[in-house]
Amino acid sequence: MWLFHLQEALVEGSVDIAITCGIVPDPPHAVSEVTCAEPLLASVRPDHRLAQLPQLDLTDLAHETMGIQSDFLFPAWVLAQRQALEEARVSPRTVELEDNHVSAAWPAQADVDWILTTGSIADEGMAAVVRPVTRPRFVPYTLQWIPDRAPTEAVNRFIGMARHDPGAVPPGWVKSGDPSIDGPPLR
Repeated sequence: MWLFHLQEALVEGSVDIAITCGIVPDPPHAVSEVTCAEPLLASVRPDHRLAQLPQLDLTDLAHETMGIQSDFLFPAWVLAQRQALEEARVSPRTVELEDNHVSAAWPAQADVDWILTTGSIADEGMAAVVRPVTRPRFVPYTLQWIPDRAPTEAVNRFIGMARHDPGAVPPGWVKSGDPSIDGPPLR
């Protein structure tokens, strides 16, 4: 569900809980909490000047063209990428990716030098190198709900698990969006 529709459904009551990437605006009457975060990765072609490094520094890529998905098709993911770039204090030239299959076909697009991705969306079959970024950056995941509604026991359990259970996140992720508080990734 696209971000706008997800938040609309939360307000209308057709969904009880919303989870999306990035720090997103609060819908009316909703509570938002970053519950976990996934390491941000950068991807370059195998022949890129930085491809052999174990990690990529976003400042080293800042003067090259970054491919980014359609804001219309992936508003939350584009927002999360822009937030990560802002946090890193880099503002590369961006062009929209022609193939919006998140990361698979970008190496064929000649006007793109690199992309941002995460382990959960990187395509293992793409003809590119994927590396962690230096000064680790994370893509936060925001949980949203409207507490004034009479939630079911299942909704309460889910919210409690998402907020407090360290086992509720995949390996390599951090429990909240602040790794300086959480320490290294869990598991």
